[in-house]
Amino acid sequence: MDLSLCDLVQAAARDDLLALTSGTLWACDPVIDPPPACQAGLDLSRVVGGLRQEARRREQGRERVGRAAAGRGRATGRPAGETTPGL
Repeated sequence: MDLSLCDLVQAAARDDLLALTSGTLWACDPVIDPPPACQAGLDLSRVVGGLRQEARRREQGRERVGRAAAGRGRATGRPAGETTPGL
């Protein structure tokens, strides 16, 4: 089940990874006119925009790590096919 906009903001406040992986983050339009009122006075457009930016940044980091690991044996860090000397 996806989060409501309120739940998304609360997850972000708790530093819960769900805030960055929820479909709600991409389904809601951060430029809503007029923007929904927030009792805490948060600019929800900026909050959603910032969460999207962080989600993209983390995804790019995972892609770089994945590409780097593709040329090495995952368990040893050595090139694929290379064995430990003496084994």
